[in-house]
Amino acid sequence: MQIPRDPDDITPGWLTGALRSTGAIAPDVTIHELDREEIGEERGFTGRILRLTIAGWSAPAPPTPSTLIAKLPLAARTPASDGLVVPATVTSDAHLVRSAREVHFYLELAARSGIATPVCYFAGHDPGEAGMVLLLEDLSHNRFGDVLAGCSGTDAAVVMAGIARMHGTWWNRVPPMPWLAGWTGDHEDAQVRLQRNLARLPDHVIATVPPDISELLHWLASGAYEAVLDALAAAPRTLIHGDLHLDNIAFRDDHAATLPVVADWQTAGVGPAAVDVATFLSGAIDPACDATVEAGLLATYHDALVASGVTGYGRDALARDYGLALVRQLAGVFGWLANTELAGLDGREREVTLAAIGDGRLIAALRRRDPMALLS
Repeated sequence: MQIPRDPDDITPGWLTGALRSTGAIAPDVTIHELDREEIGEERGFTGRILRLTIAGWSAPAPPTPSTLIAKLPLAARTPASDGLVVPATVTSDAHLVRSAREVHFYLELAARSGIATPVCYFAGHDPGEAGMVLLLEDLSHNRFGDVLAGCSGTDAAVVMAGIARMHGTWWNRVPPMPWLAGWTGDHEDAQVRLQRNLARLPDHVIATVPPDISELLHWLASGAYEAVLDALAAAPRTLIHGDLHLDNIAFRDDHAATLPVVADWQTAGVGPAAVDVATFLSGAIDPACDATVEAGLLATYHDALVASGVTGYGRDALARDYGLALVRQLAGVFGWLANTELAGLDGREREVTLAAIGDGRLIAALRRRDPMALLS
């Protein structure tokens, strides 16, 4: 069936056909009234996110679900028209690749991923027309995490248990799937790019960097970053989310025993498990927490990993890989800053960026260990 390119393309007729095709609604249900609301703009989501409310149907009982989330690729409004088109830039090309990856994830992996994901009612991809659409479970009745606020130790522990179950399910056995992302590219090239990025950081960004972190960045730029990536690449591979932060996690408070739901799978890939662990914990733990809190959460993760059947990967190896992944994350943050105009950011996006480069959670996580000793 035709894949919508624009929110206006999601009509009652199109939605009826899409949901019938997957059995989400009965064959005799016809949707004839639909409300659309664009959401998520203040959360920095990639793509266009709409809440669809089915307001009229031809059946004695309402279709299930009566609300759902539609996800379309990012689009830009052309000055000559009210139409929306995907801009032809390198950035948008990369975005389309990520959007297609998420469609593939829901079609091929979500049901057997080993972790709770939003229910997918329809996933469609038209490569020739650069069209992608997902119709997903509306999670608004759950409690979403907030990367700016962090979370409790209890919440962090259940996320660690959930992601360990996924990692354990795919530990060293992810099948060949060309659409999955690689966790990093050429390490020598990454070293050169980091040197170039740090050299062009604006003065006002450099001024915000604490002296000890500035020293760490210069150590990485001097040639150590390639060695960090080489060391991390030696870790076992598994299925990783790739962007596991609190904004992508919904907690089901009405079902305490249920693992949280992890959304936004555009960066799904194959890589070291510690990449997910570091991304999550460095954005979840309060900077004022001492090292025992972090150590306890790493132990929770490792215990769940072992319970899922993983052997030959001890806590010391996890701690080392976690430290390496934190260093990689720091390099990624400053690489992004070197290519972003900070003055052009506003609202939540600016807050998240400033939190990353000040004395925040990532900096605190790095200070709880000795990053420069990880390669010795």
